[in-house]
Amino acid sequence: MTYFVEVSGRAFGPFPVATIKGWIDSGRVTAETRASTNKLEWKRADEFPELAPFFGVSVGAPGGAADADAAVWFLSMDRQTVFGPYRGSDVLQWIRDGRVKGDTLVWREGENSREISTEPYFALQFNAPSGGGGVGGFGASGGGADQAAAAAVRPSAEPQEWYYSVDGIQGRGPYSITEILEFVEQGRASVDSVVWRQGENARKMRSEPAFKARLERVNAGLNPNMYMTPAMQQMAALEAIELTPLAPMERVKRNGQLRFRYRWIWITSIVSIIAAVALIAAIAVIIVRELEPSDDIFLGLHAVNVVGFLSSVSSIFNTAAWVFIWMFLFSFWKSIPDNIARVSPGYAVGFLFIPFFQLYWIFIAFIGGANDMNKAFKLYQRVGAQLGEKAKFVSKGAAIMLSLLLFLLPAFLLVLPILLRLYGVPSFMQGAIYFTIASLIGPVLCVTTILFAAFFTSFKNAAIQLNNWRAGSLDENDRRIGNTVTLDDLVNS
Repeated sequence: MTYFVEVSGRAFGPFPVATIKGWIDSGRVTAETRASTNKLEWKRADEFPELAPFFGVSVGAPGGAADADAAVWFLSMDRQTVFGPYRGSDVLQWIRDGRVKGDTLVWREGENSREISTEPYFALQFNAPSGGGGVGGFGASGGGADQAAAAAVRPSAEPQEWYYSVDGIQGRGPYSITEILEFVEQGRASVDSVVWRQGENARKMRSEPAFKARLERVNAGLNPNMYMTPAMQQMAALEAIELTPLAPMERVKRNGQLRFRYRWIWITSIVSIIAAVALIAAIAVIIVRELEPSDDIFLGLHAVNVVGFLSSVSSIFNTAAWVFIWMFLFSFWKSIPDNIARVSPGYAVGFLFIPFFQLYWIFIAFIGGANDMNKAFKLYQRVGAQLGEKAKFVSKGAAIMLSLLLFLLPAFLLVLPILLRLYGVPSFMQGAIYFTIASLIGPVLCVTTILFAAFFTSFKNAAIQLNNWRAGSLDENDRRIGNTVTLDDLVNS
């Protein structure tokens, strides 16, 4: 349970019991200090059963006989199934019979759950000396009973040996685990903050075994005052993915392929579109010349040869551009770590050639690939921070545009015959429409490859940066493994 305290008329908190105890020991909180669990009902600090032993006050069972006879207690043995309500006297008997263990969660309506061994009403059953009086120890007079009750409800003294850092640079501490978890609740830290003890490597809070179990209980909703947001839960799932390093030579090979294929997408696209423009100009010249009387047969044959040459050049280079586009997409998917990528590079590209299914797979290949790459950046972001670089996330807008460019043309060609029949277009006009579209497909594909080259810039930059992070170095000229920093060095530094 956490508490608010009032100082000079102002409320502060909430704070865990361990923090309150430290202030009591140092004299900053006295028995007269007003405290509350909800900022609505305030009373003296020594009137709270959980705090009273710290002031040397004897603690009786909360609610006394009323709680023993009233069915007010709920139990959870597996932290999922809830049983109750039960009478306190029945629960005490089950503890003595061994049917209820110390790690069973217990609570009353409107209260936070806690392990039953720390609940004042039941604590002595787990701390009583052998042959002791069990429940009779509660409320008994005499120093021994008071000391036993105080020991039962006083939380074990947590060592303040943990340091934490929000930005990975400035450390704060030392604090106890409970105090740091309280900082998470207050927004002063997060499960992404790094924690460490003196002489140990720093690790993310959610990966540190000493914190992990506590965070899992928090995430299960066992303590409403300490929770993980959906974003935290997503990051916690991501943290379970193992960082996979990349050999420096493999990094150089992959980055070289990305740059080479990206460069040749531009080259082939530009050549094909120049040839297409020249082809259109040549056809226009022929049409104009045919409208004028001319007996120059050589000129006519020459014009036909020029048209054929330009058409071949445009087609060849446009085909080459598409080949490099698929090769680049393969390299991009290969840059995504295997334990993050939803499919292999071969599947990502190969499924694009399955008729009809490709209309669905287009969005997986581009938007899904962008999402997986950005997910990998979130996992490796601390590595990037150590290397002094911000993540170059793949543009979602670019991924969507690439998907639409590939989707709209085949979708249009599939729907067109249905539309023509639906609107009763005559057969001779349908032929003219098909001929016109066939004539335009070449230039449209040329323009499309240029757009792909432009939108692929974001994909290329992201893939190259992630390869560098996984290799532990930004210097691609340093190809010796011994001269690069390992991921473990970066993460634990």
